[in-house]
Amino acid sequence: MTDLSDLMRDLATRLDDIEDRIADLCEAGDVLLAIELFAEYDGLRTAMGRRTDDLARTIADAMPDRRIEVPGVGVVERRTGKERRAWDWPALLPLVTRRYLDPEQTGEFPTDPMVAVDRMRQMVEDVIGVTPSKGPKITPLRKWNIDPDEFSESKPGRVSLQITRNEAS
Repeated sequence: MTDLSDLMRDLATRLDDIEDRIADLCEAGDVLLAIELFAEYDGLRTAMGRRTDDLARTIADAMPDRRIEVPGVGVVERRTGKERRAWDWPALLPLVTRRYLDPEQTGEFPTDPMVAVDRMRQMVEDVIGVTPSKGPKITPLRKWNIDPDEFSESKPGRVSLQITRNEAS
């Protein structure tokens, strides 16, 4: 582990060196060279992001269990996402609307139109959201016991590792 720790410390030191070098260049008024160095750094950061995903998948595939405790690190949990697309909004929207308008599922809608408006506004905030995604937010659907996979095409998505560090780490 010492060799790996040395490698990580060396990487951190080199990142500090890049940060210092860019600051020095800016202070000296050589912004163009600072931008060139930053552009190279940004390319490396993008490549590291791809490699991080690859490394997480490699480790996750090798983990004997979904959740393991690693001495000196903490609890490491394999997380798997889903890619959902082609949402069946004509089937999903009436179901979600009914749940928000009649949360107790009594079969009665609010008689006060402002209560209905407030509930619909809440539904838009909770489920539809103002995001670039064409899909709903998943957590509110699960709150209503609505299985998102019933209303979309889904396939396994990104694998990640969640590390909950020990207080001593």
